[in-house]
Amino acid sequence: MNEKREHLNMKNKIPNVLMCYDAEWVPCARSGRRLYEIPNSEKDDVVFGRMWQEANATLDNPQPFLKLAISEVVSICAVERRCSGNGPEFELMSWPKRASMCSSEASLIESFLEHVATESAQLVGYNSNGSDLPILIQRAIANGCTCPNFGRRPEKPWEGNDYLSRYGDSNLDLMQAFSLSAGRGAASPSMHEMANACGIPGKLGTSGDNVAGLWLNGKHDEIIAYNETDACTTYLLWLRYVRFRGLLDDYDARRERDAFRRYLEQLAPSKPHLVRFLEVWDSLREPGAKRASLAA
Repeated sequence: MNEKREHLNMKNKIPNVLMCYDAEWVPCARSGRRLYEIPNSEKDDVVFGRMWQEANATLDNPQPFLKLAISEVVSICAVERRCSGNGPEFELMSWPKRASMCSSEASLIESFLEHVATESAQLVGYNSNGSDLPILIQRAIANGCTCPNFGRRPEKPWEGNDYLSRYGDSNLDLMQAFSLSAGRGAASPSMHEMANACGIPGKLGTSGDNVAGLWLNGKHDEIIAYNETDACTTYLLWLRYVRFRGLLDDYDARRERDAFRRYLEQLAPSKPHLVRFLEVWDSLREPGAKRASLAA
């Protein structure tokens, strides 16, 4: 009974470990060749074009959204937040860390999902229940991955995380939380829109539409950089959300935001995209905002 009561109270607590994550993907050329019987001799850009064509590409929308099952995950990034005696600790994590360390799609997905489950982390994303999490699961299955810890489903809700459940606290989709699951429309802002409304950096010159082109041109490090900034934006939006709910007071939320900024400043010398992220963050601060406010 005590375990059940503690589980029910978790809705009003911040988990000890959470992963504010984002994934990037491109059309899966291998799936496209199979699906449309395209010879292996055709280059990937030709296969991508055929896949978009079959998905009803137009001049206004030359790269329509493809079904997740026939897409390929090329990058996963997350801000890991871990509680400690001295306050939260952060780690910006990437799968792969660098393009030169690029491994198979199966390895990326399996490593990320099993890390999440091993750490008993809460997953936090933006439109993640509608895209990021389904593609990770579908592509894990397509690649024959084994993720026993992530896929384990408890007999009772309070006996552990259930990452495969549509309900519960294991997965937090911020877009759904902000829009009360209203779906797309005026009540469902994009991450870029919500971030700018909050004075937080959103998309910095790159968007999901650019990822396929970067991939085809071998600019994998640029994809990872873009993915990392999205993970940082997701974390800062999560911080606003828990402050709104009163899970952190203004002082603790402000202190945590400043600690995260110092962490990014430490990483920035080796990650130019974080320099840009910090510059944009500064430029978005309202001139008249009081420093006592989280909006400052």
